[in-house]
Amino acid sequence: MTTRTYRLAAGAAVAAALVLTLAARSLRPTRHRLPAPAPAGLPRLVEVGADSCAPCKAMVGVLARLRRDYAGRLAVEHIDSWDRPEEARRLGVKTSPTILLYDAKGRELRRMEGYAPADRIVQVFRKLGVEL
Repeated sequence: MTTRTYRLAAGAAVAAALVLTLAARSLRPTRHRLPAPAPAGLPRLVEVGADSCAPCKAMVGVLARLRRDYAGRLAVEHIDSWDRPEEARRLGVKTSPTILLYDAKGRELRRMEGYAPADRIVQVFRKLGVEL
């Protein structure tokens, strides 16, 4: 086998493996489904991030705290941008994590990129006129 033939065969094998990997990923059940509509009259926070992103991993605790402290007053959701890339694109998210803040009527009020502590998120909601 010549060097050129070997390189072509190796390239074809890599391409085939990539196609199979992507196909398997699209069929795999995901942990993070599309967010359900927020209960009527509640402001909403949607965090879009990836499990492989360090600031996104840090947001897990923040989201849990907000869910606990503001239960019944704030809908808190997560979209994994690796598992649901079409949702991230539809929302216009380009950076992980991105935190989207919505009012009770579903209007986007603000985007925050990068890690944000719970206190900062609550402060931003209040500055925007949303009491939690």
